[in-house]
Amino acid sequence: MDQDRNSNETNENNKVTPLHPERNQEETNENGVTEVQQQHLEAFQAFLVEKGIPMEARENETHVFFMTQEKTPAGAEPMMMIVFSKTTTDVELFARTVTHVPDGVEDLPILNAINDFNQEFKYFRVVLDSDRDVTIASTIDLDHGFNPAAIFGHSVMMFQASDEVFTYLTKLYDQIQ
Repeated sequence: MDQDRNSNETNENNKVTPLHPERNQEETNENGVTEVQQQHLEAFQAFLVEKGIPMEARENETHVFFMTQEKTPAGAEPMMMIVFSKTTTDVELFARTVTHVPDGVEDLPILNAINDFNQEFKYFRVVLDSDRDVTIASTIDLDHGFNPAAIFGHSVMMFQASDEVFTYLTKLYDQIQ
């Protein structure tokens, strides 16, 4: 065997090239946010300020949250959330706790109604969680472009869908109780 090949010295000709260099993790700032996501966050915050839209901002290790508690015309009070990942180009939107399914209400009619909504809504998914809360969720991939107004507009459409879901489900609760 060639002794040079087995030496512990670094051989510049044998560098390892990543198979997918575009998948390397981007550098993050002191808050764990990539440069691209930091630009998105700043642009979104500037949009909210410019439009006078009050949303509370919070963050944890992996996400930055913008949220507000709102009341729909029909009486739903969802927590509207726009959640930016710190390291990926995804934004998740939620209308949390659109309604709570009462304990005495049978699950099957509710699940059927949720399935119907999921067929009707092109960009949202309606879910029933383990606490029997109905939430509406959506994910937007920002790889195809970033537009703060479009993200907020998507949230407004979700708010309107919350009113529809709340109205239908509260009538359904009365019918099946």
